Amino acid sequence: MDPNNAHPVTIALDGVNPAAASGRILTGGAMDAHNDFDRPNVVAPAAFNGARVSGGSVSVTLPAKSVVVLQLR
Repeated sequence: MDPNNAHPVTIALDGVNPAAASGRILTGGAMDAHNDFDRPNVVAPAAFNGARVSGGSVSVTLPAKSVVVLQLR
């Protein structure tokens, strides 16, 4: 949600203790980055492996200008 800075986030998973997390990230080089017919892949989903699972919580540093989706297993 911050266009300029990464932010660490830790989420407690009450009653759930996943072994691992993986995810996808959507981001661009600028806030107004967008795809068009000449540049169709300026903004594209990519693998995101920055989440850590430990003791019933997941911690991740969310990059600036990004949307991250995590899958816990």
